[in-house]
Amino acid sequence: MSNPPVVLIIVLAVLVVGGGIGIFFWRRRVGYIKSLTDRGWVFDSTPALAIAAGLTVPPFGLGFDRSTDEHISGAREGVPFQVFEYKCRVGRFRVAAMRLQLPLPELFLTTVGARPGTQAAQQPSTGQWHVLSDDAEFARAVQAGAGAAVTAFAQANAGIDLSIDGDQLVVLGAPKEAAELDRFLDAMVAIARSLDPRALDAFRRPAPEQWVGFYRRPHWQFRDRDDRLMNVVDVTRGGQNHRIVNVVSCEVGPLPFVAFKHHWQTTRTVTSTDSNGNTTTRTETDNHEESIFDMSLGVPTPYLEVTGNRALGKWFGRGDRVESELAAFNERFDVRSDVPKFASDVIHPRQIEYLMQVQPVPFSMGGGRIRVAVPQHDLAVIDQTVAFMYGFLSRIPEFVWQDLGAAVPDFDGDGRPGPTTYSSAT
Repeated sequence: MSNPPVVLIIVLAVLVVGGGIGIFFWRRRVGYIKSLTDRGWVFDSTPALAIAAGLTVPPFGLGFDRSTDEHISGAREGVPFQVFEYKCRVGRFRVAAMRLQLPLPELFLTTVGARPGTQAAQQPSTGQWHVLSDDAEFARAVQAGAGAAVTAFAQANAGIDLSIDGDQLVVLGAPKEAAELDRFLDAMVAIARSLDPRALDAFRRPAPEQWVGFYRRPHWQFRDRDDRLMNVVDVTRGGQNHRIVNVVSCEVGPLPFVAFKHHWQTTRTVTSTDSNGNTTTRTETDNHEESIFDMSLGVPTPYLEVTGNRALGKWFGRGDRVESELAAFNERFDVRSDVPKFASDVIHPRQIEYLMQVQPVPFSMGGGRIRVAVPQHDLAVIDQTVAFMYGFLSRIPEFVWQDLGAAVPDFDGDGRPGPTTYSSAT
């Protein structure tokens, strides 16, 4: 008879202790947020990835797995700043970013070694730190102007891990508590102001694009999810719960493209009978995914596809099969088009040589769009695909574009049309 009261007392005690712990952490959280807002700063516990717009130097600009948390924004001595937690494929970081007076080249100055993913070259150091930059003169100028402020920061914070990312000064390892963050930001202000625009104007760079991008790919944009592309790009239909994630897009230049991973689900009914003859049915859900690479040519063309030489390719497929005079090419590739002359004009001897050398994955073009059957959604694959399509399209003769009623695209990006690498001039 005494057991129920004992159990009840234990349960109540656990609830009281648990509630007390919960109240303690809640009050601590409220106090922490108040310590930030009392300083005139703005706190956001669930910031969007867009707060990292314009930042592309590592740890930013790497891979697809990115997230942000615990965002603080404000101004210190009139200089705008933001502090937040950033997670990516190379780690989790507490970042402080402070606005500079002009956009500058990529540079790292650190006492802890190069950051993962960094490609900048090592430069001579004038202090107790490592310097990485592709511009030796800029590295010298930064150290000449900011060396004293960097030394003071490193001494006060047991080191420094600093980068210049466009028009922002970025330092990793920002403290969380408001009082410590005060001192950290004051030391950053000293560095930011020592980067005098009068001394560094010769190194000025264009203002960074205000989107979430990729390291050393200035025209590429990243969106963690964008289901609107279901209405823009041809993807597998049917099923349910469609999601388009890890979107990479480029809207600049002669060959805009988009690449992403498409996920969806389908359901099916499964019927089974046990040993006693009892029949049951259940619904099972299957998960699917596909990698998409879609490029906008901007010029409507007849349909053309280049695939591996499929076993039934001679009899099945869209359009007519078009063979070349090179037997080895015909054995390796299946070329089909609904306008055979267009295919023959595009797949000329130099194009055949290029295709035999590159050995591309299957692709098709038509109606102003190009679709490449990429094996996976990966930045290296996207790089290779863009490079291949540039090579393929720049080998299309000028008269083909003229027959299509279009000017030769500016493939080299110099603002002037053509010539292609297979122009009448060559």
